[in-house]
Amino acid sequence: AGCWTLAAGRALSLRPREAGVLRIAGGAAWITFDGPHAGPANDQGDLLLAPGESLRVAAGRRLVLETHGTRAVAFQWDFAPQAQPVPLAQDW
Repeated sequence: AGCWTLAAGRALSLRPREAGVLRIAGGAAWITFDGPHAGPANDQGDLLLAPGESLRVAAGRRLVLETHGTRAVAFQWDFAPQAQPVPLAQDW
C-alpha cells in the first residue's frame, strides 16, 4: 500500500498479485483494462477517474494508468481486505 505520483505525459502498467483499490488523490487518470471486453459501451476497457474516485481491481487484472491532461496524477493503492473465517464459540 502507498501513494505515488505519475508525471504528466507518462503511463504505468499494473498487474496486481492481490485484489486492491486504486484511488486517485490528485489530477485525473485514464485507466485502460486489457480485454476481452463485454457489456455496455462504458465497460469496454477505458475509464477516466477524477480526484477522489476509486476503482476495485481484481488480482491478476492488467491495466494501464495514464495521466490525463497536463498535470501529474497522484494515486494510492490499497490491498482489498481478505475475508477471514471467524471461529464460533462452542456454546453459541
